[in-house]
This record gives sequence, structure tokens and C-alpha cells, in this order.
Amino acid sequence: FREDIDTNSLEKILPMLYKLGASGLDLPLSVSCVAQWIAIHLIYKYGNSQQRTRYLEKLMSGEFIAAVCNSEPGA
Repeated sequence: FREDIDTNSLEKILPMLYKLGASGLDLPLSVSCVAQWIAIHLIYKYGNSQQRTRYLEKLMSGEFIAAVCNSEPGA
């Protein structure tokens, strides 16, 4: 996994997704792209070296598809 990737690039990605949506990309695909990016970011930031090695390249290539689940305290 490349260490030089800017992990704080959500501000850059959202406008690109907006432009893709405006050009005809459907919303579910846009949401899937965001979920994939969030999963990659979380594994990069909080995963250990074994998790990074196992998942990041395959997530970035599209071989693996990520899912993100959120929870709120008391929900």
C-alpha cells in the first residue's frame, strides 16, 4: 500500500462524486464509491499491518467490495 496517499481527501472526493452524479452517474453507485473509500481510509488509519496487507490492495483494485456499518450509542 502506498504511504504517500492523502488520507484527508474527502473534501476532494465529494466534489468529484457530485460532478459524476451531474453527468449521469446514478446515486447508488456514488454511495458505493464513498463507502469503499471510507472502508479503505479506516483500514489504512486504524488497521494493523496484517490487515492493511490483506485488504487494502484488493479493496483499491475492486477485487474486494467493502461494506460500512455505523452504530450510535443507545440506538
